[in-house]
Amino acid sequence: MNVTNKTEINEEFTFETERVFGRPWRMDDAEGAYAIYGNRQVYGNEPNLLIEGIEQMRTKLAKVIERDSQFPAGLGSYASFHKPSGKLAGNLLLKALPDNDGNLTDDIEIGWHLERSFWGQGLASEGARELLRIGFETVGLDEVLAVCRTDNEKSMAVMRRIGMTHVGQTEQYYPQLVELWKITRDEFENTRNNQQD
Repeated sequence: MNVTNKTEINEEFTFETERVFGRPWRMDDAEGAYAIYGNRQVYGNEPNLLIEGIEQMRTKLAKVIERDSQFPAGLGSYASFHKPSGKLAGNLLLKALPDNDGNLTDDIEIGWHLERSFWGQGLASEGARELLRIGFETVGLDEVLAVCRTDNEKSMAVMRRIGMTHVGQTEQYYPQLVELWKITRDEFENTRNNQQD
């Protein structure tokens, strides 16, 4: 699938699960986003994610919103809220993977960045399962990838829980060595059917 070819864009595409509500990011989300991406406890060891100030967050958020406007409905980064509390819990995403130079590829990744107080509650897995469903059923993807740092055991645990398979390590995406995971449409359907049995 070539995500650089615009199809119908739905700027208000949302998703919802039992505990998570996701919608496209807006500029007035900058302070909430900064509480996530400006937290050294959370992102101090990921210099490509750590944001140094609210103005840098606004600049980054504007770029995310512009990038996502080029994607078909269902793809993008979502401000994701914990429904019971109404608080912004993090960023759940289903978007094109960048290559080492930052150019978007045709490969689609799923990912999550949660504010520290929402770790360990299963929100990433819950939201990611819904984004996989959207990717396969709404967007029409055949395969979804996930990447993370080689020491990010928490993210890899989520990848296992949502039915992804470890492929190995790669330097194909982002300017660093990452662990590569994947799931196909058939694997997703089989996993979902087994959970219903």
